[in-house]
Amino acid sequence: MKMRLEDKIKAINLRIEGKTHREIRLQIPNLAKSTLSNWLSGLKLTPKQEKKLKNNLKKINYNAKARSAWTHRKKKKEKNPDYKGCIQLRVLKTAFYWRVMGWLKELTTEYNL
Repeated sequence: MKMRLEDKIKAINLRIEGKTHREIRLQIPNLAKSTLSNWLSGLKLTPKQEKKLKNNLKKINYNAKARSAWTHRKKKKEKNPDYKGCIQLRVLKTAFYWRVMGWLKELTTEYNL
């Protein structure tokens, strides 16, 4: 097994900066997940470093959710070109609600309920 001391030091420094395992592996070529995990397993981060890492992960998760939602809408539009999303359904539900409320108002005034 080849010792990669320079890569290990670089990986530790990147982790301290708040980088995720994926981001570290993108910067260090030919680095196995297991190797990186072993290198970073004993690393204790300060609360400030942990906060920075958590913020970084939140950004990544938010971006992934946004991409997923966009892809989902795109696929729906490809299947059905008339697809407008949930807006049409909301408008329909709102119109139905107000129509029912109008009927109820007419009934209460007509029969003094």
